[in-house]
Parts: sequence; C-alpha cells; structure tokens
Amino acid sequence: MLKTSFFVALLFTILPSNLILAQSMDTSSPPVLLTTEEDNQSFEQEVLAEINRARTNPGVYADWLESLKPYFEDKLLQLPDTEGVTLEEGVNVLEEAIVFLRSQTPLTAINSTESLNSIAQRILKNPTRVSTYQSSSSQASTATLLVLKLILDDGDPNRPNRQRLFQADLANNGIACQPEEDLHLCVIAYQQTGQIPVTRIQPGTTTQREVVLEVEGVLQSTSQKLASDNSLYELHPLQGSQGQSWIITLESDDFDTYLAIMDADSNILAQNDDLDANNTNSRLTITLSEDGMYYIIVNSYDPLGRGNYRLQVETDKK
Repeated sequence: MLKTSFFVALLFTILPSNLILAQSMDTSSPPVLLTTEEDNQSFEQEVLAEINRARTNPGVYADWLESLKPYFEDKLLQLPDTEGVTLEEGVNVLEEAIVFLRSQTPLTAINSTESLNSIAQRILKNPTRVSTYQSSSSQASTATLLVLKLILDDGDPNRPNRQRLFQADLANNGIACQPEEDLHLCVIAYQQTGQIPVTRIQPGTTTQREVVLEVEGVLQSTSQKLASDNSLYELHPLQGSQGQSWIITLESDDFDTYLAIMDADSNILAQNDDLDANNTNSRLTITLSEDGMYYIIVNSYDPLGRGNYRLQVETDKK
C-alpha cells in the first residue's frame, strides 16, 4: 500500500484453536468448519488456526470449496448464518482456487510471533504508512470467512494474498484484528525476505566506504509535522551524483524510526520502516539516477515519537 498522504504532505511542505470438518449427509447445507471452544480464545488465534488448516491440508479445504458452489447466486456467495460475499469473478474464482489447492503440496503450520503481531498491529492502526513487511488485510464476521476471502483473492489475477498464505518457506506471521460493528478487520504481516543484515553503526569502521553525511539530531516540538498524521520529521539535504550509491541508516533509542528520501522535485524515491521484526531502526540503499540535491527525511512511525537520533550516509570509496 502506498503512503499517499505522506507524499502529499511533503509536496505541500517541501519538506491455537483446532478446526475440524463436520461431515454432513444433508446436501441442503454445506460442510461447516467448526472451531473448538477454548477459554480466552482470540479472533487472531482463530484466524491463525484457519490459515494452518488450509496450509496443512489443502485437499480437504478444496473439497469444502467445492461444496460451496450451490450457494452462488450470480456473483453473490451466500453461506448460511454469515454475511453474503459479492465476488467480482463469481463462481470462476472459486473453481480457480480449487484447482490451485488440489495441486498444492501440504505445507507446515506457521506460528504467530509477538514481534510480527506488533508489526501487524501498527499497520492496522496506521494503514497509510508504507511498511517494509508484506501484509494482507481482510474483513469478515468469522475467521473462516475472513481466510476464505484471502484465499479466493477475488479481483486480482496475481492472487497476492493467497500467494503470501501459501509461501512454502513461511514459518511465522503476525495477526492483528479489531472489531468493526458485526465484523472483524484483520491485518496479517509476514516476515520479510532478503532482509538487510542488522548491524549497528560503528564510527570509524569505513574500510570500503566513506561517510558523506553524519548527523546527531533531535525530533522535538520545533520539528516540522506531517499533515497526514502529525508525526514529526526533519529534512537533511545532500548533493549527489548520477550513479552514486548511498547506504542511509537512521537509528534512535528514543523512537521508532521511519526513513525516506526524495529528489528536488519532491518525488519520494525510497522508504524504510524497520530493519527487521526485532529492530525498529531504518536503513535503505539507493543508486542515484541523476546529479542534484536530494533530501533525506527523518521521521517517526509513531505520531508521538520524539527524541535523539543518528543519521549516517555512506557511499563507496572511489
């Protein structure tokens, strides 16, 4: 998702439950996925259990989807005792998902980790922010229907939500949900792939690179504010040359950093939230496309974030 409001603001300021398949001989109603009752079971746990049921036994899940075909009326899927779901692709999206699932090798169950749950919660609370984590969102009254909607992934032929759920090497995710009237809105965050190694800035350790900018700064009440969320930010201009590569690192012990860079025309070129699920510092690497002035944006992910920070820009030695 794009941080559109972030762009606009800068342009104007220049800156585990067990699920079982209930078998029924009554063809007037589809098989119902039942959730075993557990004390203090959260909606997030129900969602995780439903994801794992589909991952670990895709053939059974495909059989259940097959049983839903009679419950289509044109493009409306109306299951008993749930809200209807209008599908842009109609029954075709169901049939396509069945083919996918029947060709799918059973996968291992995944876990939700505290750190990724926190990431999902942050995305849920501030969806306009660009996160460096893959994420999916869905809304439904039950965990079963919510995951069904993600697996069908109606309207997008690339099925990105489904592909995230069925990543073969996926081990962890994070889930955060909030009630909205009779529904639940959930965000599912996935572990980054190809992460930048987590390292602390060590002054004086530039054997193959040179530091072209180093700033010890403070986000405080006198800093500029983004109109989108009132978070504080500061701009640091830096002259660059075409083909030059910059490694930009932003660290703070006081707030959750958010890093971005824009060109002289106020185009956001790159952004980064967290190094990984356990490190809220930020880093990005960019190769400059032309000579000119660039602006590095030091921002807090949390609108209330403020405090000391350290910004460093390195480039390859010539």
